[in-house]
Amino acid sequence: MPTVSKKALFLIDDDPSIIKVYTEKFALHPHFTVQSATNGKEGLEKLAKFIPDLILLDIMMPKLDGFDVLEELKKDERLKKVPVIMLTNLGDSTDKAEALKKGADDYLVKALHTPKEIVEKVEALLKVK
Repeated sequence: MPTVSKKALFLIDDDPSIIKVYTEKFALHPHFTVQSATNGKEGLEKLAKFIPDLILLDIMMPKLDGFDVLEELKKDERLKKVPVIMLTNLGDSTDKAEALKKGADDYLVKALHTPKEIVEKVEALLKVK
């Protein structure tokens, strides 16, 4: 049987329940591993040590917000090509426009998507099934 190459996901969100839900949801799929951080500063520190296949990034967080983290990611030669999905509760079109302008690959409002739909978006972006 062929081995499944796992895709490393990195979730940065200050809400422990969000981290728990998405870690469990992605764990149901054989092609994902998930690491996480609870604020932008911690996220950047952890990303200094490894390069994930995709980053799920909240906007409203302590220490460094998601927009600042996104800017830092896009300046980093090692990380600038890693796809980033903003996963937030900010539904304003100006927030979405700013995130996409700064280099986010997608912008998903948590309240408008089920965890299953978000897993499907990640699968589509990473072309895994």
